[in-house]
Amino acid sequence: MLDCINEVLMEACERYFGCSTWASIVKANIRLVPNMKNTVREVWEGVQWHLLPRTLDQIVKKDMVRTGTWMDLRVDAQNIGIEMTEAVLQELLEDTILCCIDESSENVHVSS
Repeated sequence: MLDCINEVLMEACERYFGCSTWASIVKANIRLVPNMKNTVREVWEGVQWHLLPRTLDQIVKKDMVRTGTWMDLRVDAQNIGIEMTEAVLQELLEDTILCCIDESSENVHVSS
């Protein structure tokens, strides 16, 4: 359910701001947002569409009608980039901590 809501909100953000939430700071393409009543209604309709059972034909038709590219992988690419960055940072931190521990233990052995 939360994934469904998140997908609908990401689509709305992309429609109103011209990019995903992650890239909105870098690429500001701000448009006027309609009143919140319409926005809430659009999100609710999007969530309902995802929750009701659909045929494969209906799903493909909806995807083909979307504006933009049929298979937009920007969000997935951003998530992969974030995960890779976090993994590299974690490795660097672990290596740095281990180096500091090794150096401090060597200094203790030398001074003893």
